Amino acid sequence: MSDALINGLAGAGGGIIAQLITYPLQTVNTRQQTERDLKKEKRKLGTIEQMCQVVKHEGWGRLYGGLTPSLAGTAASQSTIMGMTKQIDDREKEKTKVVKEEFQKELELIKEDLKKIPKLEQGMEVLLAKMDDLLK
Repeated sequence: MSDALINGLAGAGGGIIAQLITYPLQTVNTRQQTERDLKKEKRKLGTIEQMCQVVKHEGWGRLYGGLTPSLAGTAASQSTIMGMTKQIDDREKEKTKVVKEEFQKELELIKEDLKKIPKLEQGMEVLLAKMDDLLK
């Protein structure tokens, strides 16, 4: 199984778990926004109070009403994001490795050329050593 697929599945799983935890809060939030008392005669229930009211009068299932489409969307989006992120990250690491190798080859050629110039050799070796350190 590829790393991108594993990351995609992990993203889907994480998204599903997050939805399961937060969906009741989304349900209550939606109810609070749609059940406004324009005359403000009735005291508004807090989030926890409203969750308890929903469970008491309508059951636990109502807190999760409409969850299935939301889970499908979350799983699809999170798996795509995580899978693509891993794939792009792997490609970028490979590109960086190739560029670093090419840079090191060029650096070796420069070192060889500098050895032909005795007066500059000491100063340039120090400079090149510093450049080598930066690459590590």
